[in-house]
Parts: sequence; structure tokens; C-alpha cells
Amino acid sequence: MKKTAYSRFLAACTGLLLLVGCASGGGSQSTADHGEAPAAEHAVPADTNRSAALGEAATDGGLENTAPQARQEQKLIQTGSARVRVDDPEAGLAAVRTKIQELGGRLDNIGTSTTDGRVSATMTLRVPSDKFDGFLQYLDDLGKVESTNVSVSDVTLEYRDTEARIKTLEASIAGLRELLQKSASVEELLAVETQLTSHQSELDGLKAQLRVLEDQVSMSTLDLELRTSFAYESPDDSFSSAFREGWQNLVNFAKGLVRMLPLLLVWTLVLGAVYWLARRLVRRYQHRQAAAAGTPDAASAPPARQSDPDDALPAAPPAGTPLAPLDQVTARPPATD
Repeated sequence: MKKTAYSRFLAACTGLLLLVGCASGGGSQSTADHGEAPAAEHAVPADTNRSAALGEAATDGGLENTAPQARQEQKLIQTGSARVRVDDPEAGLAAVRTKIQELGGRLDNIGTSTTDGRVSATMTLRVPSDKFDGFLQYLDDLGKVESTNVSVSDVTLEYRDTEARIKTLEASIAGLRELLQKSASVEELLAVETQLTSHQSELDGLKAQLRVLEDQVSMSTLDLELRTSFAYESPDDSFSSAFREGWQNLVNFAKGLVRMLPLLLVWTLVLGAVYWLARRLVRRYQHRQAAAAGTPDAASAPPARQSDPDDALPAAPPAGTPLAPLDQVTARPPATD
């Protein structure tokens, strides 16, 4: 009996969900048909004269109100990029910021960079869609527009489908809550709660997706780049700028030298100590080599020459002895070996 009652309860839940889904689908279909009916009523054959067409338009509210309404029903996402050459990117960025605040938009990302002496500022802008074209025209007043690129995506079908699914899920959740209050057993209660949780999670995801679509439709996105051009310098300006650059380089060199002075002093002391130690070792080695070369062996040394008695010098005469005349001095014959 419990299984039969549980099966009947599940069948009743399924039938109720199908009825709610069909009712929501029929409502959305009738709404779509109702939206297409005015367009069919305002259609004028090609062979009808202009006065009849104007009369019918005046009776039904006018053709002029139909086109804006159709544009409002469309869901369009506009994205673009632009590059503008300005004299001062910082001033241009400030002007863009002020203009965006006036239009009710916002700045999402801002960045600056310098490439080859050219300064550029990049930013991501969110501009109200109905004021997007006017902001693009404002860029002509900001500077020289080098390039623009705009793309439009139609998400009407996706938007309408998401809305319809949200309505269907909301109706289904309402029915499940009613069944939850009427549940008689624990099994029925758990089954309804499981389906209710699943439907609620899906509903939250669809609502988040719809909010993203609404933000993209209501606020267009533009990637803007402001860049400078290379300015011409006269010869005087070139000379003065070169002089300033040279002086600045000299100052930077002096600052670097002062910062490097302690390190240079330490390295000078270290290298001086190494040089002194190396020179001392070399000189000691040279002295040892010279001492070894100046003391030959005793066996290889030549024999000492014996003294000859004849070679001895004559004894000096006593004091007061008269010197002999020169002709009486006899020369000593040379010694022969």
C-alpha cells in the first residue's frame, strides 16, 4: 500500500509539473503572438496609397511608435575598441574620467606604459548603451582618432529563453512548495525537497545569467588607448636637452661612484694584501736560489795556491835608515813556474 501510494504521489507531482510547464509555455507563446500581432496589423501593402497608410497609422497609434518599441525589445550587446592620439595621456585620462561620470558609466581597468619613448594609457570603459554613439563622437574632440572597431551581438533569443525558463522554474517551485505542505509521509517529503532543491539551484543560476546579460545590454564595453606621438625638437632644444642629459649622466656617475667607494676600498685592501704577500714569497724564493748558487761543493773547488818565499815582499828598513840610490837597486827577476 505504501509503494502504491508513493507511486500515485509521484505521478501526481509529475502531472502537476507538466501542467505548470505547459501553462507557462503557452503564456509565453501567447505573449509572443500578441507581440507579433501589432506588427501584422501595421503592415501596409505596397500598392496602398500613402494617405490610406497614414490614416491607418493614425488610427492604430502611428508607425513611428512601432520602430522604437521594436528596438527596445531587442537585446543588443555592443563592444568596441578605439585608439586616440593625444598630446598628454594623463590629461586625456582625466578628461575621459570626467566624461564617463557625466554619462553615468564607469572605468573598470586603467594602465599606463612607455614604449620607445611613447607614453600610452589603456582603459576599459563601461558606457550606457544609449549614449555609446555619443561617446564615440566625443573621442574626435579628445584627440586624433587613429582607429575604431565596434561589434554588435544580438542576444534577444537567449534573453527571452532565459526569462521563460525562470518563469517556468518559479511556477514549478511554487507548486512543489504546495506539495511539500501536503506531504503525508517522510518519503514524499524527501522526494519533494530533493526536487525543490534542484529547481532552486537551477533558478539561481539562470537569474545570475540573466543579470549578466542585462548588464552587458545596458552598458556597452569599450577598450580605449590614449597614446602620444613623437614631437619635433628644434636644434636649440636638442642641444639643451643633450646638455641636460649629459649633466644628469655625470651626476648619476658621481652618485654611483660614491655608493661604490666603500666596496672599492675593501677590494683595494684585499688586492694590496695579496700583492704584498705574493711579492714577499717571490723575493724569499729568489734569495734562496742566489744563496744556493754562491756556495759550490768543496770537492769541485780548485786547490789553494801555496805561497812562494821568493814572492814575499822585502822587509821594511828600520826607521832612520837612509834609502839606497836608484842605481843601486837591482831588479828582481820575474818568478818562473
